[in-house]
Amino acid sequence: MNPLRRRPDHSAPPDGNAADIFEKGPMKPYSDDLLNFKQQRDTAFWLMKACIVIIGICVIVTVLIATTYNYKTYVVRVDNATGQVETGGELKATNYSPREAEIKYFLTNFVADTRTVPLDPVQYKNNVDRAAHYLTTQSANKLADMLKNDDPRAKLGKMTVQPTIRSIQLQPGSKGTYQVRWSEEEYSLSGSSTHRINNYVALFAVTVDPPTKEAELLINPLGLKIKDLTMSIESTSKAPTPALQGGTSNET
Repeated sequence: MNPLRRRPDHSAPPDGNAADIFEKGPMKPYSDDLLNFKQQRDTAFWLMKACIVIIGICVIVTVLIATTYNYKTYVVRVDNATGQVETGGELKATNYSPREAEIKYFLTNFVADTRTVPLDPVQYKNNVDRAAHYLTTQSANKLADMLKNDDPRAKLGKMTVQPTIRSIQLQPGSKGTYQVRWSEEEYSLSGSSTHRINNYVALFAVTVDPPTKEAELLINPLGLKIKDLTMSIESTSKAPTPALQGGTSNET
């Protein structure tokens, strides 16, 4: 080794700014690209975090709404002649007293849904399912027991039955018990009457149970329900078949 040769001294930093090659020199375009990429990466990172937070909040709110929401019915009554609003407010069992016309309409639909025997069994099932929204659990069980002896389903595919309401009257001394009389006329599958008519009488105790679920709200918005019922057949009649009218002639 040559003793006269001196090693370079690296203890002192070089003159000038070490970053000048990136900021002023030929590497500046690449430096700008790297800086822009870093800024875009940081922006995307914070946007991603913000989206995750927003999605989490939406999920929590959706779960809370799905588990705690309920439906409320508001009843607005108007004068039939003038159209002026008479009363209005949220339907509650404590402040809502249904009118007689509303109850009669309700009972008419219930009898039609439970006693009509159509040609289509699917239609019959839909009618019965709709009528189930008009019953409390206790009255539904009672109706099922009564239908064991007189089940309209036994007539499906054999004939059709059309009920006709004869009268609906509030029982004297009661607040919500109505006597309903109706007749059921039987028809053959071809549509001709068999002239057999069954007359029925029933007592329905009506109450108000405001709906809280969407399915009940769509079918029974007023919350009218039958809490108790009795049903029996009054009489069965077979109208005479109209006789053919004809004349006799004597030839001379």
